[in-house]
Amino acid sequence: MDRLEIRKQIQDVADELYESIPNGPLKYIVGDIMANNEEYVLNNFDTVGTEYILHQGFTVNQLKWITELKEMNELLDKMVRFPTIHKLTMK
Repeated sequence: MDRLEIRKQIQDVADELYESIPNGPLKYIVGDIMANNEEYVLNNFDTVGTEYILHQGFTVNQLKWITELKEMNELLDKMVRFPTIHKLTMK
């Protein structure tokens, strides 16, 4: 596989998770991970990590970290917004 095929494969399988993350620091980090995974696949084609990356866009640990960070980010967003919304509705 060449670089463009690898990039397309990673984007295709990781797109749903990537697009579900709001714009901001976490999305930029996930984009960087995807770019680094592309480089990893190019240099280490016959590894288990490469298989995971080509099938789900990320290694098992990366996927776990990204999912946990996304959930924490969503919880923090709700915690920050609640007092503001509550104050606005109480007036």
